[in-house]
Amino acid sequence: MKNKLLLSTAIASVAFAGSVYAETKVSGNLEQTWQSSSRDLAAQDVNGANALGSETNISLSSSKDLDNGLTSSFGFTTEDGSTDNHYLTVGTDSFAVTVGRDRGDSIDSDVIPYISDDIATVSGIVGGSFSNGTTAHNADHIDFKANMGAAALTVRYAPSTNGGATDDGALVGKDSGGSSTEIVLKGNMGVEGLSVLIGQNTNTEDTDVGNDEDKIKKYGATYNFGQFAVGVQKGVVDVGSGANTETTNMSYGVTFAANDNVSLGVYVGESDQDGSASDEESKMIQVGYNLGGLGLEIGHMQIENIGYSAGDDADITFIRTIQKF
Repeated sequence: MKNKLLLSTAIASVAFAGSVYAETKVSGNLEQTWQSSSRDLAAQDVNGANALGSETNISLSSSKDLDNGLTSSFGFTTEDGSTDNHYLTVGTDSFAVTVGRDRGDSIDSDVIPYISDDIATVSGIVGGSFSNGTTAHNADHIDFKANMGAAALTVRYAPSTNGGATDDGALVGKDSGGSSTEIVLKGNMGVEGLSVLIGQNTNTEDTDVGNDEDKIKKYGATYNFGQFAVGVQKGVVDVGSGANTETTNMSYGVTFAANDNVSLGVYVGESDQDGSASDEESKMIQVGYNLGGLGLEIGHMQIENIGYSAGDDADITFIRTIQKF
């Protein structure tokens, strides 16, 4: 008992000593939203709605130079009271290893120059099918990132896409979702104003009898010149063998920065599922205002053939305020 007490005290002392020299930064934001949707198809009228909502985010981050010359950075973000992302990164500016969740370059992100939410998020308000699929980025994972100057290469592995183990919890069933591997190349490729994203994610499902792998691919580029930015992106989600298993998402965007405080964006998206007679199509406009400490975003989307169902169309309008601290 005495030895255990001494050991515990020593560990606590080391942890405390580390925290003394690691400066912690606190940041966050409060988002207030209003969303409204209306459906044109008579059978879906009941699904039209409008509502007020909010989201709170608080982030803590810190970094420390280690004795071996490497740098350790770590932190987490809570969203509405629950942990949204977390990370521990050890390395240099050229190469680093991260253990975390929802952190770093990923095909979950977009290079399209959105002012507010992307097409997948906005169309999802009415059950749209424009989706990235399941990736290693959103699961507890380990990744290795090499910064090559013109671009950065990230290789990521998640043992399970169905949640992770706690620090002292049982391992039974923790890998039931199957493993996931992601590789991403992101950078300007040596061209000023260019942003390129190329990546693939592969999911191996434990419950898939045929051992078919789910594959997600994404390619995109945006070029910023002066007050304008133009982008195009393609995503392919293949969930294995059989009918209606491959979906191709195309998106296009143009933004114009009228001045330092006002930006306008126009976007078009199309989702094509193999075997479906109708494509899901969306058109969206966004306006962003910087009111000096308060951000205001206004957007409107027209979406046709929701879920590839012909004639199921909708209009979505949203307003968001963002206060950062």
